[in-house]
Amino acid sequence: MNKLGDTDLYVGFHGNPERSSYLPDFSVMRILLVEDEPKVSAFIRRGLEEEGFTVDTAFDGDMGTRLALALTYELVILDVILPLRNGYEVLQAIRTHDQQVPILMLTALGTTQDKL
Repeated sequence: MNKLGDTDLYVGFHGNPERSSYLPDFSVMRILLVEDEPKVSAFIRRGLEEEGFTVDTAFDGDMGTRLALALTYELVILDVILPLRNGYEVLQAIRTHDQQVPILMLTALGTTQDKL
């Protein structure tokens, strides 16, 4: 059995008692998805929800910023090119407010210069 700090959480992995251990219950993890393309957003959201995650979705940078600052998330998935406020501006606002939340940046930009 694993022990994480002073907090012991007993969870199962998809109902398999042989694989149960003391681990954080990631199935209640709340994720913010900020993506303006409806098909991409639906695809990512569906996959995460099928794995048991709770997903809030914002379709523009302003709504993404408001949600990120108003609620607590364990992960933010953030598109770079968004209407109203781009992903870098959203990232800056989140980092000013919360230095700890992991942020995964999505981009369709293809050149090395775009990614730097």
